[in-house]
This record gives sequence, structure tokens and C-alpha cells, in this order.
Amino acid sequence: MPWEQFMCAKLDELAVVGNRVRLGKLELVIRDIRDDKITRVGLRIPTHLE
Repeated sequence: MPWEQFMCAKLDELAVVGNRVRLGKLELVIRDIRDDKITRVGLRIPTHLE
């Protein structure tokens, strides 16, 4: 499944830059949207895992 489909399926709202989706202890962050499509996703890794 492409990242765009995965992110949109997890969001309860229209995707906008800055939206976050948790993936275990990690977060996927929408970084760029063009022509109503997610074109860049960032990965946020916590500095410490509990």
C-alpha cells in the first residue's frame, strides 16, 4: 500500500501538512502535499524509547 493511501486511511480528516500518524512508537508526518496528494512523508523517531 502506498504511503499516501496508508496515511489517508488512518486520518479522520482531510490530509494537511503537519498531520501525524503513529506507527508503533514512531510517527509519520506529512511534509508536503501537491495537487491534493501526499508527496513527502517524514519519520519522527523519539530520542528515548520508554
